[in-house]
Amino acid sequence: HKYISGQKYTYADQMIWWVYNDKGNIHTETGGEAIGIEVHALAFSFKTNDVLNDMTFYRYSLLNRATSSLDSTFMSQWIDADLGCYLDDYVGCDTTRGLGIVYNQTAVDGGSGCSADYGDQPPMLGIDYFKGPKDQNGTELKMSRFSYYSNDFSPTGNPEVASHYYGYMSGTWKDGTPYTEGGNGHGGTTPTHFLFPSSPDDPSGWSQCTGGTTGQDPRFMISSGPFRLDPGASNEIVIGVPWVRPPKGTYPCPKFTLLQKADDKAQALFDNCFAILEGPPAPDVEVVEMDKELVLALDNTSEIETYQIKDPTISAQGYADSLYRFQGYKIYQVQNSQVTTQELNDASKARLIAQVDLKDNVTKLINYNYDPILESDVPELMVDGNNAGIKHTFQVLTDAFATGDNRLVNHKTYYFTVISYAYNGYTDTAGNILQKQPYLEGRKNIKVYSAIPHIVSPEDFGMTLNSKY
Repeated sequence: HKYISGQKYTYADQMIWWVYNDKGNIHTETGGEAIGIEVHALAFSFKTNDVLNDMTFYRYSLLNRATSSLDSTFMSQWIDADLGCYLDDYVGCDTTRGLGIVYNQTAVDGGSGCSADYGDQPPMLGIDYFKGPKDQNGTELKMSRFSYYSNDFSPTGNPEVASHYYGYMSGTWKDGTPYTEGGNGHGGTTPTHFLFPSSPDDPSGWSQCTGGTTGQDPRFMISSGPFRLDPGASNEIVIGVPWVRPPKGTYPCPKFTLLQKADDKAQALFDNCFAILEGPPAPDVEVVEMDKELVLALDNTSEIETYQIKDPTISAQGYADSLYRFQGYKIYQVQNSQVTTQELNDASKARLIAQVDLKDNVTKLINYNYDPILESDVPELMVDGNNAGIKHTFQVLTDAFATGDNRLVNHKTYYFTVISYAYNGYTDTAGNILQKQPYLEGRKNIKVYSAIPHIVSPEDFGMTLNSKY
């Protein structure tokens, strides 16, 4: 846990921290003067089996180490996304969410001059200001500008001197003219702070799709300001970077809906101080190896089976049953030691060989997940519960991947993994089930275990086993 500005944040499965200053060397990019700024940066991410696994998060603390005030400060996040092939990127923003977006110009990513591309299923990437800097009155600013420039040296291209950099942060082009609505944002009549604020699929809106710009290798910036930063004072921003890969047929001029939903989930995680709603951890597994037979024994289960966790989004709505509670285990045979939890639904890599759950009134668990093609929630069967009670040992006699004779073979390595899951089914006062995600899978202590069936008597001086499983 980490306390930041009085808030308790939970970090993370991977973290990288660094610090940098603008004094002590030559400003070769801007040619500007050193102003005495120090930045503390923290990048962090989570290992999960949902869209959070494809997100990264960043916190920047800006400190004025100089002896004079900075009276018109902007903090900007600069992005050169290079989304696969860099020659066909488009950018835009969602002003409601404070979200900057990069997406593909065409239905198939790539072209001449690109060494890497995403092919016929290009993703989208967003940059969201979860927390913006505060001005001298304590007001949080969040995204106050969204701008871009092209990778050339035109009036809307690469900045070359310090004033160009500050102009892009504060809302002007290299020639000093303000951003304007329409076209490429330059040379219009109506000033604006936000370029390309419309969804690309809206033909009446303003996006790079409707603006007709192509092949610019754009860089974009999300800026907050202006505010005053006094000597010794600090300010900070927290941003999230969601990444989604929409289905084929989304492009060109796609809707942002799938990315926006991922961003809303990331925002909810920030609002909950990065405390991920964790399912129960997986048990440890001990393997007994015998002649053409394996027994998997679950260990460490007493604490797992008393697991419960509150879902703050349910309790915030005032519903009584806001707890996810342990419900059961799923045991898989997997193809090799490299199979991940995200691949457990791939029948070529994982096969469910056993499932046990509490003997109660909970059987099938169906989660309703958003489908970007249908643009609605669709049911997905997560587990078909046996509803026969919990057991902790499992006899394995057959190979789930075998064709023909599926009996286990001695001296061959087999691989297994186990996950735990929890259940919540909150209802309204009339008893109507409101929970769209009743199944919650754990993500901790999930390991791949290897086992080799073999005759055991040579190991123990000819000992013979006189009992069976």
